[in-house]
Amino acid sequence: PKGVAALSRGSKLLYHAHHKLFELHRMLNRELPQVELGGAEREFVLGLRETPAPTAHELLKLILRAEEELARVKSGLEELCQGSDLREDPAVEDVLLWLKRLRML
Repeated sequence: PKGVAALSRGSKLLYHAHHKLFELHRMLNRELPQVELGGAEREFVLGLRETPAPTAHELLKLILRAEEELARVKSGLEELCQGSDLREDPAVEDVLLWLKRLRML
């Protein structure tokens, strides 16, 4: 049925979203990203993928959870950037020059 397919698709998208959110949290904590999730993170995302939300209400709760995690990531990024010398909008020429220097190494 159409409704079941939509719930399955929503769960699949949440699987990908949470996978990325876990990695973003890791990088904000100055940890290396992982190719493959492990432990509770793995169980959580696999649960999303293998057992789609049974109702639209349950899917909405999972979406809200992802949005809360995204807000935490944004907040962590803002904290990290405060006092940083990173420019919000670096000049394209500067970036190109930097890339050329990297290629010469």
